[in-house]
Order: sequence, then C-alpha cells, then structure tokens
Amino acid sequence: MLRRCSCFVAVTSSAFLSLCASAPAQSTGAPGGKAPPKLVLFLVVDGFPQDQLVKYFDLYGDRGFKLLLDKGGWYGNNHYGHATTYTSVGHATLLSCAHPYKHGVVGNDWIDKKTGKRLYSTEDARFKYLDEETPEHSGTSPFNIKVTTVGDELIYANSKSKVIAIAGKDRASLSDWPDSTAPRTCTARQLDALSPPTIT
Repeated sequence: MLRRCSCFVAVTSSAFLSLCASAPAQSTGAPGGKAPPKLVLFLVVDGFPQDQLVKYFDLYGDRGFKLLLDKGGWYGNNHYGHATTYTSVGHATLLSCAHPYKHGVVGNDWIDKKTGKRLYSTEDARFKYLDEETPEHSGTSPFNIKVTTVGDELIYANSKSKVIAIAGKDRASLSDWPDSTAPRTCTARQLDALSPPTIT
C-alpha cells in the first residue's frame, strides 16, 4: 500500500548541497546542448507538511523558500512505494531513486543476516570520527548503500564536482555522501567549536 508523502520533499531533515564545477559546458557534451547546473540543492525537511509551506508563501523572502518554489521543482503528489519511512530508508530512496530492496537500506538499523548482529545503517568499522572516540554502531560511512546516489552520479559526470552533506543526523547526511570517497565525519561537539556564538 502506498503512503501519502506529507513532507515538503521527503522524510528527514537535511540539506544536501552539490556544488558542480564552474567550467562552462561544451555544447556537444552536455545533454540537450544545455550547460549543467552550477548548483544542485537537495533539501529535505522532517515534519514540514506541504500545506504549511504553501499557506505562508506570502511571508517568504524573495531569495528563500519563495525562490525555491518559483524556480525549483515542486512535487506535491508524492507517495511512498515502501513500508518504512525511517530517516535512512527515506534518504537512500530519494537520493538513489531505488527501492529499499535494491539499495539495501531497509531501516535505521536491522539484523545482519550473515552475522546475526544489529547493524546501524551507516556504521562502518573501517572509519572513525575525527579526533574523538567512535562508539560501536556509529554512523561513519555510506557503505551499506548498495547503489549510487545523486552525489555519486554528479562526481561520475564531472570529477571536479563538490558534494557536501549537512544534517542533524549521521544517517541523513551519510545517505547523501558519495560512496567513492571516505567521508570526513565529525560530531556536533566538534562543529560547535567551529561555530560562532549565537547572538540573543
């Protein structure tokens, strides 16, 4: 049974930025003779129903949500083709265009058939946090995604592409990370040290 998508684009909160190379496209190499975009923004907001987004349209500034709604893609009649709508499943599905049985991410965690042990969706013992202890079952890699994502395809299309994933949850940002490179993972505490203080 299909479930109605009640969020703006998907199920979890993250911002996925893909900065494409700034070199102009050759007219013969680009699809349809058009230059590739210089910026691809993939934005997913958890718990942000589309009716609220539309309801407050007149209050948005010209360079924020209003710009995204006017110039970006809008998909207002979305449905899930899978049963679970957990963070990992949603991001892997949205960014790979594959169903969970194909991309391999069937939940935020699951029991590994080979080992019989719990497996966190983005855990990978080969990688550790930067300058901090990495607890068991920590999200450190997109290894468990078995297909390519948008980030992978951007890099395959142009090796100069830059892919940046920002999220409040490791399983959200790592689902967006290209599998071809090891991610540099850090914790919120490490990011806080880099952030300027908030003015109240």
